[in-house]
Amino acid sequence: MRNTPLTFEERQWIETLLKEGITLTAISKRLGRSKNAIVSDVRKNGGREEYTAEKSWRRKEEKHEAHRELLRKLNKGKTPPAMHYDLRLSALEMQMQIVIEELTKGKK
Repeated sequence: MRNTPLTFEERQWIETLLKEGITLTAISKRLGRSKNAIVSDVRKNGGREEYTAEKSWRRKEEKHEAHRELLRKLNKGKTPPAMHYDLRLSALEMQMQIVIEELTKGKK
């Protein structure tokens, strides 16, 4: 069982199999996904009667875009790699400051 987001193709399979009346357990086995992943996606996107791959995919994309927007705001427009670089640099600067303080204590 994979622990990755459902692909659009998998969502299309879910939609098709739901229309055929296949159980969520059987769908999860056919797709090699956990039952919880299938149940959760179907429940969040209208249930058995209203589920569509398009609705599910759109909802996922909107959620990811909202998350990316939040990251941009928190990181003042920096991309995640730049943010990680800044964090590593500030950690190194803090370590250097500690070393300098320890060295100057020894000289006194």
